[in-house]
Amino acid sequence: MSKILTLINATGRVCLTAVFALVLLPAIPFHLWVARPIFKSDAFFQKTVSSILLGLWDIRIKPKGVKANKGEPTIYVANHISGLDPFILSKAATGTYLGKAEISKWPVMGAGAKAFGLIPVRRGVGGKDLKVVHAQMAEILNSGDNILFFPEGTVSDGKDVLPFKNGALSILFNNQSDIPLEHN
Repeated sequence: MSKILTLINATGRVCLTAVFALVLLPAIPFHLWVARPIFKSDAFFQKTVSSILLGLWDIRIKPKGVKANKGEPTIYVANHISGLDPFILSKAATGTYLGKAEISKWPVMGAGAKAFGLIPVRRGVGGKDLKVVHAQMAEILNSGDNILFFPEGTVSDGKDVLPFKNGALSILFNNQSDIPLEHN
């Protein structure tokens, strides 16, 4: 009996998530073309969408550890173990996400990722885009905003940390752009 109730509960949550996604779709252009240019931030959109989605799934977040200094831009890195990770991370901190470029081409998710502030990073080009990615990161950090990403570059079971993809974190010790970092 409990397995049936669990299945019904999970089915209900999936249906609610699908309805939420359909309701959210019209909000994405509004955010991209109206709210983002006015407020110069994706924070409200990230927090609102994350709160609703995680609430639908009854997921509660209790951040632990050292908190970043308010007003100081921070690079947040995390393990990537599910599709909910960006929403979970956005409950603890907001900012600009780095992610593989393919995400921006996915139907529905691509539009959502752009509204969430995704900077698409092309993988497999041998570091040719590193200067551009570092310049974007430097501009974001110098503007006082945070950067959030999953340096493993893929979803894992979370039992082990996978090797990090080359590139983004190297801005801290080998900035390839012409834009110096203003914060340390």
